[in-house]
Amino acid sequence: FMGDTGSGEPRQYDVAARLATEDPPPDAITVVGDLIYPHGEDAGYDPQFFAPYRSLLSAIPFYGALGNHDYETSSGAPLLAVFTLPRNCPSTLAPESAYWVERAGVLTIVHNTNLPAATLRDVALPWHATVARQSAVFRLAVLHHPPFSSGPNAKDPPTPTIKALFPPALSASGTDLALSGHEHFYERTRPIDGVVYVITGNGGMNLYPRESVNDFTAVFDNTVYGYTVVQVQGRQLTLRHTAT
Repeated sequence: FMGDTGSGEPRQYDVAARLATEDPPPDAITVVGDLIYPHGEDAGYDPQFFAPYRSLLSAIPFYGALGNHDYETSSGAPLLAVFTLPRNCPSTLAPESAYWVERAGVLTIVHNTNLPAATLRDVALPWHATVARQSAVFRLAVLHHPPFSSGPNAKDPPTPTIKALFPPALSASGTDLALSGHEHFYERTRPIDGVVYVITGNGGMNLYPRESVNDFTAVFDNTVYGYTVVQVQGRQLTLRHTAT
């Protein structure tokens, strides 16, 4: 998992090169939002996505989540045109804008956190609860906007809305891990009502300063670029952040 990747600069290529050395290779790579800067334009995909990950795309499936920058162009239409994603979200949402994937007992539910609060409350969260009832060893959620953060966006919309809506729903549904971007650094919380929250937004864009120190934080690092590996063996989940 990695986020906020779209720079097209050497640091993004460094992350891609480090990913290519993973042994064994990842079963999948999920970009947790903000693939293309500044506004998610179609023209940005060649220099900011296809070129940096050229050696990986032929061997590893990529999944994308809509970040706020991606969403700025036609509600994310360029991203949805580039990716072929599961079409299993509620019929009232744009196909592929939210979806779920199950691999080897790991259920990952990907949300579009750019939606209005009423849509998140009335559509997205009931859908999440229904999907999460499936049999799974671990349940993961992808939210571009992190509910808990020590960064500069912690108080800016829509973060307060995400914080009010998602944590109770994730805890109630048995979600184990929530992965986000939006803030350009790595941060992992202690378990909060049973859920560990990870910000893995240091995939290529300029790093953000730390704005606050919080009791919920277990690890914080805004000095490196990298990605987060989730490895599952049986009933053991291992989380590893790898820096370039």
